[in-house]
Amino acid sequence: MKQWLSFILTKQFLKHAALMVLAFLAFILLLFFWFRVYTQHNKSLTLNDLTELTLEQAEELLDSKGLNYVIVDSSSFNPDYLPLAVIQQNPAPESKVKNGRTIYLWLNAGATPYKSIPCLMGNATLNEAFYHLPQVGFKIGEITYVAMEELKEGNPILKMFIDDKEVKCGDKAQWGQKIDLIVGERAGANKVAIPKLLGNTLQVAEFLMNADLNFGSIIYEMNGLIDSSSAVIYKQLPDYGDEEVRVGSTIDVWLIQDLPADVSKRLEELKSDTTSQDSN
Repeated sequence: MKQWLSFILTKQFLKHAALMVLAFLAFILLLFFWFRVYTQHNKSLTLNDLTELTLEQAEELLDSKGLNYVIVDSSSFNPDYLPLAVIQQNPAPESKVKNGRTIYLWLNAGATPYKSIPCLMGNATLNEAFYHLPQVGFKIGEITYVAMEELKEGNPILKMFIDDKEVKCGDKAQWGQKIDLIVGERAGANKVAIPKLLGNTLQVAEFLMNADLNFGSIIYEMNGLIDSSSAVIYKQLPDYGDEEVRVGSTIDVWLIQDLPADVSKRLEELKSDTTSQDSN
């Protein structure tokens, strides 16, 4: 035991022990320094919003920041984005990332896909068309109504057109295409007479339309206008006496502070005609 103590207390042993401790501390410091460099301690980048950028633009931006990318998917199509534009990314925009991080990208499809048009002719109503067509990526275009004497209810789909070309079952069209419809309706259904709005204020005119019709353009004659709430309608389109219109149609109106003489005269004539008809 005394020999061991004597050896430990020798200058040679203490010198070697000190060198070992210094070497160990140097190793720890080097390891800590390497770890800081490897993980880029306190150094991070703010990830840009890459959505709507083309793949080339996104690649250039990521390269400039020392970031990598992987394309996850490019089969989905969104009409709000350009072909092959980024539509989703992970991590999200404004995330803090380290140099060399891999960014995952979802791209828009390279071309507008073609979809099969649902076979609705003779098999579905207008309400069903409003559900099925958008569900597969098509838009409702112009709707033309055809009166059908024997029809009791509903609006069956009679024909479908794309750019004036009739669509047949099994046809395909590009995603987002507008499809015009010809539908049947019960003769005389869903139509109302155009009310006489001339000479009335906007508030009274709204009451006369009885929620069946809506205002389109509302135009005030500013010359001489004192109070818009008391201004009266001196012109309407469609005009009173025109053919019946569908429920939900709009009427454009023009208002003025004082009714012009010619409009007052017309109102008197219309009033006289109504009185004559009632007396008969």
